[in-house]
Amino acid sequence: MNGLLNGKRIVITGAARGLGYHFAKACAEQGAAVVMCDILAGELAESAHGLREQGYAIESHVIDLADARAIDSAFSAIAEKGQIDGLVNNAAMATGVGGKNMLDYDADLWDRVMTVNVKGTWLVTRAAVPLLREGSGIVNVASDTALWAHRV
Repeated sequence: MNGLLNGKRIVITGAARGLGYHFAKACAEQGAAVVMCDILAGELAESAHGLREQGYAIESHVIDLADARAIDSAFSAIAEKGQIDGLVNNAAMATGVGGKNMLDYDADLWDRVMTVNVKGTWLVTRAAVPLLREGSGIVNVASDTALWAHRV
């Protein structure tokens, strides 16, 4: 790799598995110190350990995007090690409702999705902004569910 992110510190949510894990690995391969965050404590510990074993600089923090205090606590711990150079908001709650009629959605599920995927992303961004070095960036990963059509 070309060391594109040498000396950078990047926070990635939803980093225990899937796309978030691959973002974390790719950033680490480019030289970044990666801060992996996820609600899945066991999977997060395993994934972070595996990347550390490969020689990458990895921190990990359990974070629940539905809990503002958990977000603040995680970012307080992140702040103790200094500023960050980027944030990848990747964490989200999967619903399994893609392609279903909106009349079949459960209102409680809707509320939880809005709490985690929308408000949680905003809360993480709000907690991260004071830690961002000048010239840093934020990437918000979004679902493609809005692109799926379904007749009512």
